[in-house]
Amino acid sequence: MQSAVHLSYSVFRLKAGQLLSILIQHAADFDFLKRIQARGLSTVMKFGDYSHDGQASEFLLQVGTHPCGTQQFVLVGVSRYNPHLHVFAAAEAPAQPLVLPGAAWAALFKNPKPAPIVETNCDVPGTDTETVLTVAVRHGAFHVQRESRPCPKDGGADANP
Repeated sequence: MQSAVHLSYSVFRLKAGQLLSILIQHAADFDFLKRIQARGLSTVMKFGDYSHDGQASEFLLQVGTHPCGTQQFVLVGVSRYNPHLHVFAAAEAPAQPLVLPGAAWAALFKNPKPAPIVETNCDVPGTDTETVLTVAVRHGAFHVQRESRPCPKDGGADANP
């Protein structure tokens, strides 16, 4: 089960001082609040049970984007095994935040069993290897394996037609 925290995107992006300044500027504009409310809501955080411990108390936080446009996320939250707010790590590297593409987190959210996800494929320009992630959750611990394979010489994004 997922729950969501909604905020007006326009207001969320502003710093407190900027927001106060805008409110003062528009104090006499009685339609201002109606126009802000008409913009609708944006989801800024979705809680889910990514660790499969029975508690929907984790959310994804984007921390980067690869040059090909793949968004990278860490998982933040609390778990049955660590009841304090923290960034999750892989069992193989507990001191480093676990950074994964959105597709890997989505697969993990649906199923805790190992699922191979292509992290980098041969269609990415300048890539001579394909990287496949296998991610699983066992007893609240994340396990990640990365396997790199060479791209075929006659295929890939840099191959001549």
